[in-house]
Amino acid sequence: MHLQKTVRKKLSVQTGFTLTELLVVICLFSLLSGFFVQCFVFAMEQYQHSIALMELEDNLSSSMDWLASDLAESIAVLKCTDDELTLQTSDGKIYYTLGTDTQAKEHFYDLEGKTFYRRENTQINRQPMANFISCFRVTYYDETGNPTENASSVKIVEILLEGTWNDTVISQSQAVRLKDSDYF
Repeated sequence: MHLQKTVRKKLSVQTGFTLTELLVVICLFSLLSGFFVQCFVFAMEQYQHSIALMELEDNLSSSMDWLASDLAESIAVLKCTDDELTLQTSDGKIYYTLGTDTQAKEHFYDLEGKTFYRRENTQINRQPMANFISCFRVTYYDETGNPTENASSVKIVEILLEGTWNDTVISQSQAVRLKDSDYF
């Protein structure tokens, strides 16, 4: 009989959480959720930053490879200005220029700087090689190794490409001897 009273007493007592306990749990949950959202936003920003830097470095490397290959096959430099390089090859002309990216809105990050383009005389449209270019500097040397601005006497071309993403600067430079040049 005593056992039945104990069982009935236990069944009749209502158990649950009080309003205060529920409010405390909701507050803790919202604080933790806010913290995790902040961590996620920070992680996504870091991810986008690292992706942009990797793309910049990859673009600079591939651009420098193309440029060095084209320069090695060139027989003359036809035009050399601050933002344009025109090369004469046995197959025709190759143009390198700096310009703005007309499709900048397609990237998931804002473009800063200019875009480095390459176009052969057989192509209608220019091909983007690298984004975020902050500096494209070409130094021309004659056969004696002295800097020159005379396009017909150029034997060696030294190229510097610098790209900037936020406050990070990545640079690539290379000196290339023109084809059929006896210098070096």
